[in-house]
Formats: sequence, C-alpha cells, structure tokens
Amino acid sequence: GLPCMGNPESNLQRFDTVGDCCNGGLGWLDTDKCIADTNDVALVDQGSGNWYVDFALNESKGQCVKDCAVGGPSCGGLKDQSTVGYATSAQCCAYLSWVEPG
Repeated sequence: GLPCMGNPESNLQRFDTVGDCCNGGLGWLDTDKCIADTNDVALVDQGSGNWYVDFALNESKGQCVKDCAVGGPSCGGLKDQSTVGYATSAQCCAYLSWVEPG
C-alpha cells in the first residue's frame, strides 16, 4: 500500500527498515529513541552505564557519577545526550585532574 503521506519523491533516500533509516539517515540521533519516536512508542531510558561528570556536585568542582535511571551508590541519573560519557570511573576521574581523589 501507499505510505501515509502518499508516494515519496523519487529523489529521497529510502531505507528498508526504520533502524536503517535512523542509523543511516539520522545518525546524529540516538537509534533507540529514533525508532521509538518513529513508532510512536515511549522509550524508557535506562542509561548507558557510562560515567560522566556532574558539575553540580563537590562544591561545583565536579564528581564522576554513573549514567543510570534509578538509584544505586554511584547513580547520578540520566546524562544529557551532549554530555561526554566515559567507559570507566577511572577514565572519568582522570578528566577531573583538579579534584583530589577521595
């Protein structure tokens, strides 16, 4: 059948799946969120599990916390998409060279 908005213009790039479109045509977007938005489904973000610097902590000097949706000893909540994430806490802490370890 026809797509909801009629036939796409012939000069537009086409993809076989929503995932291919999100990855290949909209690569700057988070793939899971792109797919969920396309399918009009709410996405429950659990976080990446990476570490990031929360500059609101430690007297505004920053502290490394984990990107996660719910509590835990190191959970800092979900990071903004533009915030840099680090695979390990050691990598994150190396960024905070002005903060004494503790």
